Amino acid sequence: MLAHYTNNGFLVRSEEAPYLEGTGTFTPLPEYDPATQIPRYLGGSEWVVLPLSARDEFVPPAVPGPSVPDEVSAAQAKTALYNAGIYDDVEAVLGAAPDGLVRIWWSSAQVWRRDHPYILAVATFLDPPLDDDQVDALFMAAAAVPT
Repeated sequence: MLAHYTNNGFLVRSEEAPYLEGTGTFTPLPEYDPATQIPRYLGGSEWVVLPLSARDEFVPPAVPGPSVPDEVSAAQAKTALYNAGIYDDVEAVLGAAPDGLVRIWWSSAQVWRRDHPYILAVATFLDPPLDDDQVDALFMAAAAVPT
């Protein structure tokens, strides 16, 4: 019985596996020209024959990184700002804000949403300002703070 070894589904090699018993354990390979084609295993009992170039052009799917949370608690957010060393800077920006509503939000909001306009405003008025990636990193750090 032949055992087929694959990498990203593409056939790497086949070899005899006499120690395996039973039938139907391995799906037989389709006919193909090894000089110009390569079989790719799709799962179940399905193989597809592709040109050799398909193996070289194949890009495995990217592994998604951690996602930015849509919201965090105010305590988590303020802890992340403190840990990043910018809590006092944010307090200074808020103290100088002409709009009293942002100060009410800062002291009263229980949840901070990533898309809230005050988040963008405060990030913009910091010196130096925070870009979107830095704000995202702060939200991910905040999400890691135990509640």
